[in-house]
Amino acid sequence: MLIIAKETGKVLYKNYRDGMLPQFLRGLYLPLSASIQGRYELFSNFVQWFETQPEAMHARIYLFADKDIMLFIPGLSGRGTDGLIEAIAEQLQEPELLQTALKLDPRNQMAELEKLIWEKAQQQQTFDHQRRIEEDADRHRAMVEETLNSLDAGKLASLHGRRCARSDMMVMIVDDDPLARSMARSVLSKQHQIINASNGLQTITVYLENAPDVLFLDIGLPDIDGYALLEILLRMDPDAYIIMFSGRKQKEHIIRALQLGAQGYVGKPFRAVDLLNYVNKSPMAGIKQLVLNQG
Repeated sequence: MLIIAKETGKVLYKNYRDGMLPQFLRGLYLPLSASIQGRYELFSNFVQWFETQPEAMHARIYLFADKDIMLFIPGLSGRGTDGLIEAIAEQLQEPELLQTALKLDPRNQMAELEKLIWEKAQQQQTFDHQRRIEEDADRHRAMVEETLNSLDAGKLASLHGRRCARSDMMVMIVDDDPLARSMARSVLSKQHQIINASNGLQTITVYLENAPDVLFLDIGLPDIDGYALLEILLRMDPDAYIIMFSGRKQKEHIIRALQLGAQGYVGKPFRAVDLLNYVNKSPMAGIKQLVLNQG
């Protein structure tokens, strides 16, 4: 029976530590990731060929995330290992395997095998982390584009004009915490119009309908990541004046928000003076005050 462990090097390391790898079997390690050919194609070709070999009946093949292979075969001698490497190199048209393949004998190489598998486990953790980042980025981009394509083009085009046509300031507060919205409203409602939203989708709709002058946006919303929402809003309205607020005070969150286009950052619990200062120094506050003075 051919056993392919399609799980990761991390799982293989656990199996090895638990004594599940057959210590009496000779084997070999094939670094296919070093090949100039496609790794996935190489592994597929190897499996298709190896399944036709007599040795495959009881062999155990462990596949790492980078498509390197660890292979154990019962009854394989040292000379047989050399012959198998030659056959694999010829079949895959990878002559460098003759130099890079590593012959394994668990009886004599326990420390080396443990080190090899541990290194692969660490590589797998890095691989998984990077894959999650890439998958999150793909979902982020798809969601942003899908949202923007669904919006009313006429309302998007009129955002700036509607904002300028309004004589008083309108401030939008976006937070899923009712208490935070209430506290911000109590600070700002004496001088300005206030509109609210409690999630990302509602924010997009309310923003498009009202064209606020200032937006205080929480990073941690329940439906859309605050950074993704920030990007959507700035794509909708390049003139948007957005201040992020959240309980996250780590420097990296502040830097990321500013890099994406936020005009500032207020930590929670916020102070009334911080909210008022950001509103008063917003571009539209200055413009509307100038118009009021001239009138």
